[in-house]
Amino acid sequence: AILRTAAGTVSVGSPLSILFSAPDGVVVSGHRQTLNAQTGTSYVVALSDVSKLITRGSASASTQKWPSDATAAIPVGSIIPSLTVAAGTVTHSADAGATLITGSTTAMAQGKRVTGYKVAANTWLLS
Repeated sequence: AILRTAAGTVSVGSPLSILFSAPDGVVVSGHRQTLNAQTGTSYVVALSDVSKLITRGSASASTQKWPSDATAAIPVGSIIPSLTVAAGTVTHSADAGATLITGSTTAMAQGKRVTGYKVAANTWLLS
């Protein structure tokens, strides 16, 4: 990963080392991604998360819900990554009225990333 600091300097490092040293965002392949740092034990993905990286930083177990269109009008085709940065495991689930398509476990330990792809109305593919 590549980081561009507020002072304009550029650093190269592993994605996690860059993430933890870059409170204002991460530059990956020329794209700056803004962070949405969540420290609580429950979070519902919002329209404002489109084009952001959600970081989950609770030491306790927590949940992250992927919304229906009635809860958040996130456009089909949106991609929203989420990274667990603290010791608490994050369990991903569908909010009321939404459907999750998953290829594996939805419980993510520290250092694990899941990406939500809005593939149809009220439907998320997690990988």
